[in-house]
Amino acid sequence: MTLHTGPIIDALIQLAEVQEFKVTVVESLKGAAFTGGCAFVGGLVGGPIGLGVGGVVGACLAAAKGHGKYKSLVHVIQHDMTYQQKEQLALCVQRAVANIRKEDILMLLPLLLQGGPIQTVVINTLKSFLLKELGMRLT
Repeated sequence: MTLHTGPIIDALIQLAEVQEFKVTVVESLKGAAFTGGCAFVGGLVGGPIGLGVGGVVGACLAAAKGHGKYKSLVHVIQHDMTYQQKEQLALCVQRAVANIRKEDILMLLPLLLQGGPIQTVVINTLKSFLLKELGMRLT
């Protein structure tokens, strides 16, 4: 049984609202490396005090550079994803929960919101899709 894209996307939006998911472009690792690099250079130049100062300066610069790269998942789904990406995401979720009975599909949203194995499967599918297709991480 194939569902239309709309109900699946609506269910994912509700799940994202309840879980308060955020996504980030894969910049967190760069920020951590930049902070560590600044701390290293500060330590070489100023010893233990320079290490602390370099770490703080590096963290502040990394935070400034990463400003605006964290968005709510609801915003990403509603505004940043194209129609084709939404269809592709809905298809991925359908495949992930393909062994659910037809009667259970009608109750997909309550099953998603109450947690358990279906929610875990859908969240993992969502994480994988965001990383592979959009270059974003779910936090």
